[in-house]
Amino acid sequence: YYYINTKTNLLAKTVGTVDINGTATEISTTYSDYKKNDQGYTFAYKQDTPQGPITYDKISTNIQVDEKIFTN
Repeated sequence: YYYINTKTNLLAKTVGTVDINGTATEISTTYSDYKKNDQGYTFAYKQDTPQGPITYDKISTNIQVDEKIFTN
């Protein structure tokens, strides 16, 4: 399930079920601290997960990638 904040239209929370050792377990993640990155895209810089919080200092998009990493 995806929960959208009706005032901002941003993702507030996700809830799903995963199989852990044969037991269906509900997992939820909340998203906050939304900011625009240097390229103007909006991201949640904080995620609260069952494993603990995840905080991002910087999120980059459209980064140049060396094409050599895709060859054998």
